[in-house]
Amino acid sequence: MMSRRRRMRIGTGLLSVAAGIAAIGVVPTSAAADPAPTDPMQQFKDLSVQASQANEDLLNAQNDLNAKQTQLQQANAQLGQARQAEQQARSAEDQVRGQADQIAAGSLEGGQLNRVAALLGGNSVQDFLDRATLLQNIAADNTAVLQKFAAATDQATAAQAKAQDAQRSAQDATTAAAQLVSTVTQRKQALQTQITQVKQALANLSASQRKSLNTVGDTAPKIVAPSGVINTVLQAALSRQGDAYVWGAAGPTQFDCSGLTMWAYAHANISLPHSSSAQYQLGTPVSSGQWQPGDLLFFGSSPSTIHHVAMYVGNGEIVQAPTEGVPVQVVPISGGGSDYYGAKRIVG
Repeated sequence: MMSRRRRMRIGTGLLSVAAGIAAIGVVPTSAAADPAPTDPMQQFKDLSVQASQANEDLLNAQNDLNAKQTQLQQANAQLGQARQAEQQARSAEDQVRGQADQIAAGSLEGGQLNRVAALLGGNSVQDFLDRATLLQNIAADNTAVLQKFAAATDQATAAQAKAQDAQRSAQDATTAAAQLVSTVTQRKQALQTQITQVKQALANLSASQRKSLNTVGDTAPKIVAPSGVINTVLQAALSRQGDAYVWGAAGPTQFDCSGLTMWAYAHANISLPHSSSAQYQLGTPVSSGQWQPGDLLFFGSSPSTIHHVAMYVGNGEIVQAPTEGVPVQVVPISGGGSDYYGAKRIVG
């Protein structure tokens, strides 16, 4: 039997543990456990990058859709031509089918015996030779008819196969286009969600922070590119300073990043796709620090995550359409983002 003194020690110990647990329960949560407050400007920049990536996804999907729709138009045109060719081939086949049928029927009805009888029925050697020549000519004509019929049949069969291939291509293009329409719709919705978040983050900035974003350079009159073509491109981009940023816009008074560079290069009759990651696939790589006016500078962590493009103007500066709430501007290269990836020279 447990002694009274031992029971008292155990009871005292349990009370001490209970008191310790109670004390832990009432200790205030340390400040370190709370999430660190987010800097509004950094949040705006981070959300802008995310929205830019969503915009890139949408632009690439739209480019894919446009290409697929072009393929669909071409497939439908080829299908129409193939069906017309098949119809013409069938008509040519029908035109000689009757003659071929008559020749075949004549052969089955003893045409060879009739030929021998005709030869033997002559009254003289000359008559025999004349009849032999005539029969040879008839045989040659029959052979020509049969060859023509065979060629027409082969042509009709080939035309039919080509029409069937064109039909499959048109159907595949139709299916792919429909899938891309769905993809574009989904990406538009994703972009709208991102834009809403960016606008809210922009509204959370102080007046001084918003003012710091709306820097418009005054360097346009001082910048001249050595190449006539590139100078045309450069001046076109610089002329849009102060224009509004709009997601997916490509001018003439509203732009996103790749829309601005595409619009500027179009002034020199140089076609660029409306996507910064797609533009990165063009041109010649340029080493960091070796940029020349007109070069395109790209921002992202890899070719597939490129989300921004700007145009180098010289003096360590770029002209860019940056993001929501920020106009087309000339800023230092660092203003394009902290994730500079590479540069491409489109001309020269």
